[in-house]
Amino acid sequence: MAENDPAQPEPGSVPGRPKQSLAAGFLKLCWPLPGALTGAAVGFHVYFRQPGLNTDTAAPLVFAGFWAFCGLLVGIVGSSAAAWLIERGLRRWLPGKPLITTSLTLLWLIGFCYVLHAPLEARLPELFWPALQKLPVRQQAVPPPSPCSQAAPTERKARQAWDLECR
Repeated sequence: MAENDPAQPEPGSVPGRPKQSLAAGFLKLCWPLPGALTGAAVGFHVYFRQPGLNTDTAAPLVFAGFWAFCGLLVGIVGSSAAAWLIERGLRRWLPGKPLITTSLTLLWLIGFCYVLHAPLEARLPELFWPALQKLPVRQQAVPPPSPCSQAAPTERKARQAWDLECR
């Protein structure tokens, strides 16, 4: 009869910690995904906004992949930290409902990463390449016209110099 006693804790459960459903655990595993996707997309696009980028070879794709990977890592860390904080706050408002708090957290993260994508992409090139963007555009110097393309001078000394140069 002791095996059906409700006062006895279940085997494998941690005392003082609420039970977590399998669906809530799966949703917690999905928390880093919105940040990872946003970070990778921003990293990839920001690299191609670099001024003076030579896109004649495949090398920019390799470097853009590196930037996307770095953005992915930053997105995973940021999204996980934000999700943990949001979920802790929601657990105070909705105690005992882990599936609702984890799903609301994931929904909030998706919306936040969707809204954050455009401002990040617009602001980051100015942070990474500010000196290159503020350089003035150099004007092409117009070469002086060749003396040989002009008519031969009529003075004797100028004509001799012209003949020596334009033969």
